[in-house]
Amino acid sequence: MPTGRSRHVRFQEIADEIRRRIRAGEVRPGERVGTYESLSKDYGAAIGTIRNAIAVLADEALITTIQGVGIFAAEPLPPLDSGHSAEFVDVMRQLAAVSEQVRQLGERVAELEGLVRNAPPDRP
Repeated sequence: MPTGRSRHVRFQEIADEIRRRIRAGEVRPGERVGTYESLSKDYGAAIGTIRNAIAVLADEALITTIQGVGIFAAEPLPPLDSGHSAEFVDVMRQLAAVSEQVRQLGERVAELEGLVRNAPPDRP
């Protein structure tokens, strides 16, 4: 069984590889990176490890996810020299991170709703 340390290293390695692919232009903005399941299979890693890697990239505003559709390379944020202040760029990155957290909460709510729908009826 992997230790917490090796698990941390693995999700970071996966995040690093996906980040490299996006920055190298192998995956263009708006293109699908994959799904949690396909990335799990591609990297030979557990879904939880993939979720951790994707969370890192979402925090960096490199990817966006759409529930039931997949994970996509995000549109790049404006560079600092584009006339936008550092504060503006920072706020945009924070907004992207909050957006990802809201998406994750939506997934969790949908999962819980499914459990409630499939729960056996209460017995008197």
